Amino acid sequence: MHIVDGALAPVVLVVGGGVALLGCALGLKRMDEAHIPQVGLLSAAFFLASLIHVPIGPSSVHLILNGLVGLVLGWAAFPALLVGLLLQAVFFGFGGLLVLGVNVVNIALPGVVVAALVRPHLAGNNSSKRAFYWGALGGGLAILLTSVMVALSLYLSGDAFLLTAKAVLLAHLPIMLVEGVLTGAAVVLIQRVKPALFTPHFIPVAPVKAVEPKAPPLILAGLLAFALFALQSGMVWAHNMVADLYAEGMQIEGEVGFSGGGAARDVAVSMYDAEGRLLGQTRSDAEGIFRFHAQQVMDYHFRVDAGAGHVVELTLPAEQLSGDGTEATTPASSSLDQEGGGQSTVQSGGEKLAQEGEILPIAAPSMLDAAQLERMIESAVAKQIKPLRKQLLQYENKVRLQDILGGLGYILGLTGLAMGWSRRRGVNPP
Repeated sequence: MHIVDGALAPVVLVVGGGVALLGCALGLKRMDEAHIPQVGLLSAAFFLASLIHVPIGPSSVHLILNGLVGLVLGWAAFPALLVGLLLQAVFFGFGGLLVLGVNVVNIALPGVVVAALVRPHLAGNNSSKRAFYWGALGGGLAILLTSVMVALSLYLSGDAFLLTAKAVLLAHLPIMLVEGVLTGAAVVLIQRVKPALFTPHFIPVAPVKAVEPKAPPLILAGLLAFALFALQSGMVWAHNMVADLYAEGMQIEGEVGFSGGGAARDVAVSMYDAEGRLLGQTRSDAEGIFRFHAQQVMDYHFRVDAGAGHVVELTLPAEQLSGDGTEATTPASSSLDQEGGGQSTVQSGGEKLAQEGEILPIAAPSMLDAAQLERMIESAVAKQIKPLRKQLLQYENKVRLQDILGGLGYILGLTGLAMGWSRRRGVNPP
């Protein structure tokens, strides 16, 4: 659900940033010292949940839990989700810094809307069945609203994103059901452990007695255990889409996938010249491979769009293309008839093995100029290091355990700083 940098129009970025600042200001104003731990714990829960990805078609979707965060925190969901999204952008490259405000609004605002609509039905309600239904409705509704807002953000950035906007809505229909079940179960747990969490303390209509958070740590511990299990079993898909380009002669081959190791299938790929003119379009195959044949030697720019805001832009410099369009090939083996009718074969080591096993010197099978030889060597080296380049690219973008723990440490550290600052200033609004 993260939109990446470069996908949105400047006006959308400015408006999104302004709304995010307003939401964070309201959340901080209505947050008191007693509820700061809840904000930190649910921010950590969101940080973990967003790392668990499920591949759907060419892209992947992930848990968000913004419905649950909104139900518990209300307007404080804005600063809580801001911290989580910021750390994901810094640690894993999810989304980006320029588009951070839009991502915060798209995820936090639906949570606040769900809180206003669903929380009154949860306050003072002791029925587990009723709590599950309302929680499931809130979780699914939050995902639906987030999908609509992401699609709207893309649509307002240009007609080119119209198909992508539709794909966002379709891709997140299954995750609505998953989020609904998880949010409903979490609401039932909170109702049993600490039902006072659903009192409107972040949308105040009257002074409310502070409560100690007990259910959020249980939810956070469960998510942490599941995330660690998923990380070890390969279930965690990095949200990043990675791609690389290779050239052989005038043939351009690219590969696109996810940093967790999965191939990005049936992804739209467009090729442009230096002036931005569209030269061709294609889609990746089942292994994430796409190919173009260049017509002339120049810089080529590629845009890979997997939908849901997953966009990668690449450039192939002109010096990687062969000027004459010749495909680099390996010299074919040759055979020579020797006296007595025996046949000998030229081996890779440059020696001729006669029928009797003797070693005889031979002349070069063909004359190659320096340019042809250089292209042959470059092509051979490129083929040899292609798997290594792919592994390095995936390693650079892989979600690592130390990054997850580091992000959680930052969240808990910021929570402690906020509590200390609040205590020193005596901030405790009604």
